[in-house]
Amino acid sequence: MIARLTDWLGRLSLRERLLIVTLVTVVLPPFVYFSVLVPLHDRRVSAAATLQSAQNDAIWAQDRLAEYARLEQGDAPGPAPSPIGLSGVETLLIDAGLRLNTLVTSSPDSESFELAFTGVQFEQLMSWLEQLEQKAGYRIALLRINATEIPGLVDATVLSDAAR
Repeated sequence: MIARLTDWLGRLSLRERLLIVTLVTVVLPPFVYFSVLVPLHDRRVSAAATLQSAQNDAIWAQDRLAEYARLEQGDAPGPAPSPIGLSGVETLLIDAGLRLNTLVTSSPDSESFELAFTGVQFEQLMSWLEQLEQKAGYRIALLRINATEIPGLVDATVLSDAAR
């Protein structure tokens, strides 16, 4: 095979041989680079990004499992306290500083009520809602929160019923 290549190159003129050398040394390396090496590199980068994403998802899932395990091992909720009634709820509202911005929109019975809050601080409202379930014996059946023009203040509607 090398003998045939040598014969073939021997029959070519000097100019033709220089063109073949130029083709092999100048054109062939970029062709190999762009047709083989660049696609391989792109696939490797894509595979590394996919692997990193999968590893991040696995870490997130493990963190959630650990968090759920901690939550399950934490304080087991005891029996819910008996409902303290609207006057007790009003006392909790006064203690939290929310009474002035609250309107009782309905109270069909002593076991459920609906409150409307206007322009209250979000953190105060969430803290009070936590107390409502833990101390007052009511669970939140419906919570609707709307943002106001002022950052940090919200309007909210809470429908609560007795926790059982």
